Amino acid sequence: MKNYQLSAKDLAAFFEKVLSNNLRLIAPIKVKQNESQNVTKLKNKAHILFREIPSKDDLKNIVIDAYTDMSAKEIFFPRSEPVIEYTNKKSGVVIKDIDPQAKETVLFGARPCDAFGFSLLERLFSWDYDDPFFLKRREKTTVISLGCTSPLESCFCTSVGLSPMNTEGSDILFTPMSNNNNDKEDRYLVEVITPRGEKLIESIIGISSDLKNIFTEGNSLVQAKAAFENKVKEQMKRKEDFKDITEILKYKFDDSQLESETYRCLGCGVCSMVCPTCHCFDIVDEGEASHGYRMKNWDSCSFALFTKHGGGHNPRDMQFKRCRQRYMHKLHYYREKFADALCVGCGRCVKACPVNLDIYSVVYNLKKAYANNKNKEDKEK
Repeated sequence: MKNYQLSAKDLAAFFEKVLSNNLRLIAPIKVKQNESQNVTKLKNKAHILFREIPSKDDLKNIVIDAYTDMSAKEIFFPRSEPVIEYTNKKSGVVIKDIDPQAKETVLFGARPCDAFGFSLLERLFSWDYDDPFFLKRREKTTVISLGCTSPLESCFCTSVGLSPMNTEGSDILFTPMSNNNNDKEDRYLVEVITPRGEKLIESIIGISSDLKNIFTEGNSLVQAKAAFENKVKEQMKRKEDFKDITEILKYKFDDSQLESETYRCLGCGVCSMVCPTCHCFDIVDEGEASHGYRMKNWDSCSFALFTKHGGGHNPRDMQFKRCRQRYMHKLHYYREKFADALCVGCGRCVKACPVNLDIYSVVYNLKKAYANNKNKEDKEK
């Protein structure tokens, strides 16, 4: 695939061509709390959220240099959507499948960790059954991710084997290079990763002779990007490797340490709501006897009712057991099935948790205790 470079001042021109090509453009914008459509209220007064950019007059609202409070997961996996429509007629009940709406879309500004999250979800939703709702939307969406140059204190993507400029899950990766050279002009290295990304770039350049001049050869920046990426990794505060936690969790399932680490969990589920990879959902029939819909709604293993049986029994009757399930699912069960952890290290759950429950700190403490116990056992042999 090809590599280009693009001046930051020409980014708006690129967006304009996306819109003029009859493509839906989604990008991060700042949204006030009273306009955020009941988004879970986080600690800051305004949210950075992914929203559709309807016209070129709205391009000025795109936020480039910030991290979104919610992931872009809901573009492919909405919080609530109908999957079946039913109508009760005299002749009987008529069931109608819902055709998932999927317009050709360009998603700009997802971080590399978010983009990798799409890859993790795609494995799941195409595992034993091809989910048409998720897969059709993903097929119609070109993901342009934005490399990270200033990781937050809560970020830990390298702990789960990723990097601030990871490419998997992205169709195109824009990496800001202004912090890594002496040029006064900001610019992006534009790496085209997939045929879907190549198709977008070629179609956009093809409709505008102007864009042929602003998308210039970018191979000269690839080596500089590698050096820059290493510098960004060095800035990260959290670097503990999560690789061996999968095996450790086997021994810690009934360990009292997990209970003490997670006892303060409130079961609010905000971690699942902001997470790029949490995918649990509930099926609920909504409507009246004559007409209604079967809805698929986001759910969370942190909720008390998540595993409650019709007869009243709940196998996860205490909150720490639900929290344990979340960690086991992300760092053990999914990894055994699909090779990678179901955590991308974005740190959103760390920022959003009202009681400062921190998955990174929990894993760090579990690993430390396991190593101490192992050393003690070795000495006693």
